[in-house]
Amino acid sequence: MRPLVFVASLVLSTLTLGAEIAPPSPADPGPWPVGFRLVEQVDASRSDTGSDQGRPVQTLVWYPAARAGQPMRYEDYLELGSAENDFSRTPAERRRRTDAALGIYTVLGTSPDAIASWRAAPVRASRDATSADGRFPVVIYAASDSSPAYENDWLCEYLASHGYVVLASPSHGADGGYMTDGRLPQDLANTRAQAADIGFLIGFARSMPFADTTHLAVVGYSWGGLSATFAAMADKRIRAIVAWDGSMRYFSKLMHAAPDIAPEAFTTPMLFIADREDPIPPARDAWPHSFITRMPHADLILVGMKRLFHPDLAAQSLRLGSMAKHDDTTLDQRLASYAWMERYTLAFLDERLKSDASAQTFLDATPEENHVPPGTLTSIRRRATSSLGTIADMAPHLFAERADPQTVHDDYVRKHPGFQIAGDTYSSWLSSLLADGDISQAATVAALWTTRLPQSGEAWTMRAAIEDTQGQRDNAIRDYRHALQLDPNNPIGKRRLQTLTSTPP
Repeated sequence: MRPLVFVASLVLSTLTLGAEIAPPSPADPGPWPVGFRLVEQVDASRSDTGSDQGRPVQTLVWYPAARAGQPMRYEDYLELGSAENDFSRTPAERRRRTDAALGIYTVLGTSPDAIASWRAAPVRASRDATSADGRFPVVIYAASDSSPAYENDWLCEYLASHGYVVLASPSHGADGGYMTDGRLPQDLANTRAQAADIGFLIGFARSMPFADTTHLAVVGYSWGGLSATFAAMADKRIRAIVAWDGSMRYFSKLMHAAPDIAPEAFTTPMLFIADREDPIPPARDAWPHSFITRMPHADLILVGMKRLFHPDLAAQSLRLGSMAKHDDTTLDQRLASYAWMERYTLAFLDERLKSDASAQTFLDATPEENHVPPGTLTSIRRRATSSLGTIADMAPHLFAERADPQTVHDDYVRKHPGFQIAGDTYSSWLSSLLADGDISQAATVAALWTTRLPQSGEAWTMRAAIEDTQGQRDNAIRDYRHALQLDPNNPIGKRRLQTLTSTPP
């Protein structure tokens, strides 16, 4: 969604707003002044835009400040959109392009005074302010389909005022253009490109002295929520996700086209906020094959907004006039609902990144207990049914004295139903143990391998080879013979069996 492009439908609703101009932000700020920096950088490792210079990644940074810097207006954000992919444009050229983008509103009936009010409205952030002392948790904001990095400037400023470093970049596809065009292969490539942008921003955050990337989350709106899910599957530095009506709930075909993005393997805690058009009924999801209903190993909080359509979840849309038609809500009610989304987002981040007990109490409470006005939202908390489990977590039990490998494995799977060891994992696991000289542990893994995959000639060969190394001649002969039954052309089995059987014990 990019309201400055889809101006025709946007202005039709704007005309009905009259003098209603959204204030700087609907939610109460935190204790810190907000600093803002623009970093125009290039990811030289990617040339997907066709440029030999790499992929442009316009980076916006909001952060807790010690004191305010140069005051900013909303127009400062608007002008960033005119130079997302071309950093060489001069300030005059950026202003001219912004004028042209906003000028269409005048033609379609919006008053010049209203446009001037939008542009001149103050924002909470101030440019190049001195950062506050200390290091703060990091939030990466992922924008919706083809939208600018500042589309939810209210949220980014709000989080920074409450002690977070927030980074954002525009939503661009793999070729630097629009994120979606309705073709599955291209949409999947574009989603992966935005996920890679998230990873790039995480890497950049590590260079910032006031950013604590050991406590990091991603907030994504619409398609940005989908890209955040892709990023979290690949990057375990991401400790939580907030999805404002994330598209992974709706695009099941795209999710199925990415076998590495399996909901059964997803473990990152998530806050999902749905709009009024697609409510989440208690204990179920009305969308078939929804990703969020098939991730049992992740903690999930579902918040349903009763007064907001999908476009209302963007500050840019609320500020300039929502594309959605509202017959039953006022702008003030929509702004109040947006503020509650900010508060639930902050509580979730505080719980996950700051271990804040009061935030957990807030999230565990009902909306009524949190004094949310009736008719605003619903809230459901669903704990993970079990931990997914990992090899590293199982290993101490497997290597315990006199432990039976098969029994340990079966007990662990009962406690972690989604756990499984892929066939090709055993080989690399054994290689790692043998490289460290852990022969006894390697023998245990080999025994488990042959138990779990009894038709694998490689498994029996490795088990026999380890027994051979340990001087267990009879066991090695037995298992080499078994390996040759499965694969008569096994060269290691042939050679070692001939050597062992021709050598007196």
